[in-house]
Amino acid sequence: MKNFKPILTAMSLCMALAAAAAPVRQHLHDDWQFRQARLNNWYPATVPGTVHTDLMANRIIEDPYFRLNERGVQWVDKEDWIYETHFEADAGLLARERIELVFEGLDTYADVYLNDEKVLAADNMFRRWRTEVKRLLRPGENTLKVYFHSPIKVDLPKYDSLPYRYEAVNDQSANGGLFDKRVSVFARKAGYHYGWDWGPRLVTSGIWRAGAAPASAMSSTASRRLRPGAPGSRSRWKSPPPVTWRKP
Repeated sequence: MKNFKPILTAMSLCMALAAAAAPVRQHLHDDWQFRQARLNNWYPATVPGTVHTDLMANRIIEDPYFRLNERGVQWVDKEDWIYETHFEADAGLLARERIELVFEGLDTYADVYLNDEKVLAADNMFRRWRTEVKRLLRPGENTLKVYFHSPIKVDLPKYDSLPYRYEAVNDQSANGGLFDKRVSVFARKAGYHYGWDWGPRLVTSGIWRAGAAPASAMSSTASRRLRPGAPGSRSRWKSPPPVTWRKP
């Protein structure tokens, strides 16, 4: 029986080390707000989500799927939008060797700021984005901001710079006030946002993917990750977490 003591001690030590290395997430999907970049009025936002659904929830626009309301919301994609939240970083998180901020889905052209310092520039709604942020985190309150650039304003110069035209038969550019300038082919963004024969033209923006949480931190013995999102499926094509903190 004495021989079992070292074995049990080793097992206990391994279990303790494994527990310390297990990923930990600090969810940041609560208390988001948003505003039109050129205006000062803030409104509550839901993450994951889109600017159109947040505008509807705050009764700023009407349901674009009802009657001809689609025509009245075409201004939305010509504007820049800002999303912001505040969160507390606890001592356990700050003690980790490495901390990453991870976004599972940003739609589409977005600059991410942590405590007023730019940490990420996104240009693809279909991929995950991550960046190391330990040096920027501070004890107590931290501010996370996502600045979404108008996809129309970003992509129109690309269209105008070319001497030829790409085909995009689904793109209802005329409904968006762009005449025949079908810019959808220039964005790594869902094609149906620009209209289709079966749906409206709603070129939206936002922190769109959910899963663990819109923003959370995860860590392991060597690293920590922060992800924006909400609890849900981890599948690539289903809602993943928008933001998550990971601790090693």
